[in-house]
Amino acid sequence: MARPHQNTAGVPPRDVPPPVGACEPVTSSLLETAPGASASGGFFGEASVVLPWPPAGLSPNARLSRYAKAAAIKAYRAAVAEAASRYGVSPATGTWALARVWFYPPAARGYDSDNLVARFKAGQDGLADAAGANDRAWAPEWIMGEPSPPAGCVLAVMRNTEIPG
Repeated sequence: MARPHQNTAGVPPRDVPPPVGACEPVTSSLLETAPGASASGGFFGEASVVLPWPPAGLSPNARLSRYAKAAAIKAYRAAVAEAASRYGVSPATGTWALARVWFYPPAARGYDSDNLVARFKAGQDGLADAAGANDRAWAPEWIMGEPSPPAGCVLAVMRNTEIPG
C-alpha cells in the first residue's frame, strides 16, 4: 500500500518542467546582470543558455516513486538538451564545457545550494547530451542569483574550447 505522501500515479503537474520558452522574456536582463555572460557563441566563445527551473521532483528531498522521478529526470534532461541545441550548442560547433551556472529561483524563499546543484544534475546531463560531451571533467562555478518570478530560470554558460574539424 502506498503512503499518502508518495506519488505512485506518475508525475504531478507541478513536477513537469515549464515550457522551454517560459524564461525567454528575461534573457536580456539575465545577461545584463550575469558577469561574464554573453549572448553569442562562436569560435573560442561562450554561449549563454537560458533553461527552465528544475522541477521539484528532481530535488533529493522529493518523495516520489522511482518511476515518477525517472519520468521527471527524462523530461527535464530532454528539455535542457533541446534548449541548448536552440542556442547553438552541438558537437558540430566545437568542443563545449560547462563554465558557470546561475540559479534564478522562482520565489524569494531560501534554497539550499547543494540541493540546487543536485536538482540540476539532469540539466547538466542534458547539456552534455546537446554538446556531445562527457560531463565527467566539467567543474562549473555555481552561482545563486536574485529571484526571477514567476517561473525562475537557470542560466548556463557553455565555453567553446576547440574549433571543430
